[in-house]
Amino acid sequence: MQHERPGPTDEEYGGPTDRSGDETLLAGTPVVVRRAAGLSAVIGAGASAIAIAYLWRAVETGSVLDWALCVATALIAGFYLSGLLDARTPLVVADDLGVRIRLGRQWRGLPWEAVGAVEVRPRRSWLQDGRLVFRPHSLARALDGLEVRGRRHAALNQRLYGGALAVPLGLPTRTSTGWQDIAALADALGALARGRF
Repeated sequence: MQHERPGPTDEEYGGPTDRSGDETLLAGTPVVVRRAAGLSAVIGAGASAIAIAYLWRAVETGSVLDWALCVATALIAGFYLSGLLDARTPLVVADDLGVRIRLGRQWRGLPWEAVGAVEVRPRRSWLQDGRLVFRPHSLARALDGLEVRGRRHAALNQRLYGGALAVPLGLPTRTSTGWQDIAALADALGALARGRF
């Protein structure tokens, strides 16, 4: 267990209060990618209503098909409503220092110097989302120490998006640079990285 010494308070600092020359302050606007809470709410509420309707029908008819449809739509509702609760926590945060991506419940951070490439792809159709993929110089080092759930998430990302450190860009997500504005997202990431990848 590590203990960190707290930083000095303003009274203990004793130095000048003007820190305008402090190079640790971030100059660029961070880029944030989150789940789209509105979409999760609409799909979750709709699936819940359908599940309740099938429950009512299944109680009256006793049909196995009605019970199966009730369970299936209830699972869909649960998935999207849990996504609604999860929408407050970002999936990706990029700033002047580097990028942090969430894999399962764990965060993985990389300085820009450890990132070999960043891919920003627009969505091709309503069925195929775009993607934001960070390709580190050493994927093994980037994934080292992840818990099982985080490794599963990285493996699923690899299959779905072609990279372990990736997030979808489309209906299920929104970015701080504007909805579906891929050019603005790429420009913002390039400005934060300042040619370090």
